[in-house]
Amino acid sequence: MFKFSENLYYSMPAHFGGFEQSKLYYNDATAIVISYETDREMLEQYIPEGFELIEPVIQIGYIMCRGV
Repeated sequence: MFKFSENLYYSMPAHFGGFEQSKLYYNDATAIVISYETDREMLEQYIPEGFELIEPVIQIGYIMCRGV
């Protein structure tokens, strides 16, 4: 089962892995995000232990960062 590390920060889904906090500089960035509402019961199957689903919304994002 997936376990959190106290020394890392996480984004969803958390099982993609954690990262250490650091400073990043972006000279050129483009971001697109699409949000949509979905079935709450189906989505709750993918929420890791310790998280709570506030609203059944999925966000899909694309970010291109140049000059990081």
